[in-house]
Amino acid sequence: MKKLFIAIYILTVLDAISTITGVQLKVVEEANPFVQAAMTNRPVLTGLVVCLTIGAVLYGIYRIKDRIRWLTYAMGGVLAVKAVIMGLHVGWITQVLKAL
Repeated sequence: MKKLFIAIYILTVLDAISTITGVQLKVVEEANPFVQAAMTNRPVLTGLVVCLTIGAVLYGIYRIKDRIRWLTYAMGGVLAVKAVIMGLHVGWITQVLKAL
C-alpha cells in the first residue's frame, strides 16, 4: 500500500507543477474552486501549500491504514482520479506546445 500513497503524492506534485505552469502562461485556470483564487494570485505558494497539505494528509491516513479495511479501494479511486487529471494536463500541454 505504501507504493499507492507514493504514487498519489507524485501525481499531486506533477498536478501542482503543471497547473502552476499553465496558470503562469495563462493557458489554463485552476478548476478547484477552493484554491482557484489563491492559485491565480500566488501560484507557486499555493502549489507548495497544496503539496505539503496533501503530503501531511496522506501521511496521517497511512499511519492509520490498518484500522480501515476499505482504504486500499478508496485510495485506488483517488489514484484513478489523479491519473485522469494528469491526462487532462497532458492534453492541454500538448495543445499549447503544438501552438508554439
